Amino acid sequence: MVVLKGGAGLDLIGVLAALGAALSVALGGTLVHKWGRPSSIISLTAWQMIIAGAELAVVALLLGDIPDSLTATNIAGLAIVALAITALPFVLWFTGIQGAGPSAVAPLLLLTPVTAFVLDAAVQGIIPTPVQALGVAVVIGSLLYGQHVDRKAFRVAHHHAPSAKQEKARQSA
Repeated sequence: MVVLKGGAGLDLIGVLAALGAALSVALGGTLVHKWGRPSSIISLTAWQMIIAGAELAVVALLLGDIPDSLTATNIAGLAIVALAITALPFVLWFTGIQGAGPSAVAPLLLLTPVTAFVLDAAVQGIIPTPVQALGVAVVIGSLLYGQHVDRKAFRVAHHHAPSAKQEKARQSA
């Protein structure tokens, strides 16, 4: 609702990208559950970047989208995107998750389209449509409501026996 523009519709590439993203997150959660978290946020981030880079390289090869040559500007742009706009935010995001917990940090993902929308409006002077304004209100309202929900009323379903550490923490709560 926030970034929807008039005449927008579903397209196959967008739907496939969304499904791929959802499958990737699900696979990542399953593997972390099975193998455990890495001891270092930096190593977790590094492995994610390596795997994502390998996946993108395969797609670039399949599509034939490989540049003939790289200039110093291309390399500088790649370094900025890889380090300042990707690796650093990933480290900060996972550090935040480690400190505050996933349930406290996950609602902040709802602010992603709102931030993009606000920046687009501020930089390009775009006036929001009523549907977009309603979308922003829904996101902000849901975040505010989420601050008042009694989280203890919700129990996590365990599909396996809890570890001794988890059982001890549950008993002390």
